[in-house]
Amino acid sequence: MPETTRQSQLEDGSLTNSVSVEKRARTADIASTIAKGKSTASVEALDVNPWYFSDEFTDSYREAFTSKTLKDKTFSIKQPVGDGEGLIVPTPFHTGKLRNTFPKEFLHGLKGELMELNWHERLNDLYWFHQTDDLALNGKQHIKALRDYLSGEEFVGFMEKITGTQLARGYLDIAAQRYKKGNHLLCHDDD
Repeated sequence: MPETTRQSQLEDGSLTNSVSVEKRARTADIASTIAKGKSTASVEALDVNPWYFSDEFTDSYREAFTSKTLKDKTFSIKQPVGDGEGLIVPTPFHTGKLRNTFPKEFLHGLKGELMELNWHERLNDLYWFHQTDDLALNGKQHIKALRDYLSGEEFVGFMEKITGTQLARGYLDIAAQRYKKGNHLLCHDDD
């Protein structure tokens, strides 16, 4: 999945193919990833919309995501109370999107940290955009909290549950892309 999708959706409060079972356990896991002495406000800011972990959502989403009958129809499941929504878009590539996954306050902090980084122009026959260095070792509070959450067992296990796909554990290749006027990423398959 292209990183650009992640960044453009971060600004509107969502994350592609993203996403507790118990809030206390989630908060404790996230707290352990943030340096001692940091405000607990940013720990709370990483709370994921808990509706995404409900059986109602995970069962319906997985059934649709693994279905071979979607063809050219977009699937949507909306949170009964709230603004969460899971989408599956079958063309041109089978893609999932979870809207309003993370709180906007956290995403604003994340965006601020990303804007402070150095951006490098990347250009070839497939794409033209600006990209940060690898965020794997970045110690900024919001970037580290997001990276640690996305590579953690809670998130990886959740993604496996809703997609029916076995995922690798360990290193997360993560960078941010920014698209300015005229920039692009052509449709492609990473395989």
